[in-house]
Amino acid sequence: MVEVTYQKLGGSSYISGDIVIPQKVFHTSRTYTVTSIGESAFENCSGLTSVTIPNSVTTIGDGAFSLCSSLESINMQCEVPIGCEPSFPDKVLKKAVLYVPTGTLSAYKKVDPWRNFRNIKEKNFSGIDAVEANGKL
Repeated sequence: MVEVTYQKLGGSSYISGDIVIPQKVFHTSRTYTVTSIGESAFENCSGLTSVTIPNSVTTIGDGAFSLCSSLESINMQCEVPIGCEPSFPDKVLKKAVLYVPTGTLSAYKKVDPWRNFRNIKEKNFSGIDAVEANGKL
């Protein structure tokens, strides 16, 4: 199991743009599954605009997204909503789009902090738009 953690570099974080947390990482000839985003992992990443969280993540630490005021979208690929306190700023809760797997919208609307997002949309994360059988959709 692997956890995404926070490392302070010279007093601030340099993570910005679009971040995709991998489901698996490879290190010293071994493959590890990413299961956690640690406490304050992305704290003060004011330039972070988008984050993709894989289905393998089962815990998100307190304050993981504290002070990430530029987040515009969160791709939450987890089929089951994770109850947590990642400290999304009010600006993010009001303006960012939270994308959740197709068929999970009602579940996300019942769990903190996800239910606090004003803009939640379902998304097919499989990369497959439709399945064709015998030449017909």
